[in-house]
Amino acid sequence: MQTIKALIMNAFTGIVIGSTVFLGTIIFGLTTTMPTPMTALGIVIMSALIGVLNDIVTSNRLPYPVLIGIHFISTMLIVIAADFLLHWGWLEHTSLVAFIVTFTIIYGLVWLGVYLHSWLTTRRLNQRLRERSRK
Repeated sequence: MQTIKALIMNAFTGIVIGSTVFLGTIIFGLTTTMPTPMTALGIVIMSALIGVLNDIVTSNRLPYPVLIGIHFISTMLIVIAADFLLHWGWLEHTSLVAFIVTFTIIYGLVWLGVYLHSWLTTRRLNQRLRERSRK
């Protein structure tokens, strides 16, 4: 039951991050995809799958850089598959090199955001624990 709960939570986290990233690409003019109901559904499914991949990164079976590499490549393959299956044309309107560079920058920014959120949450929890231990 815990595994299913973790997968659902990771999927929802992925949806939140993916939706935010997609809106950011629209705001900064990095996408040629118009927001439609089918595009929105595709973003939700793609983002949920990427969120589920986070279990790969949190496992301790391999060194962390290897896990990040696996997650990076898997995420890129999911994005490319979604592009082709949903006919978004991301790879048609740009070169493969430009796509990979843009993807890498966005991936890095997302991981920076996730890291900062985790760091701030840990700091806040540690502060609360210190306050409780003083009482």
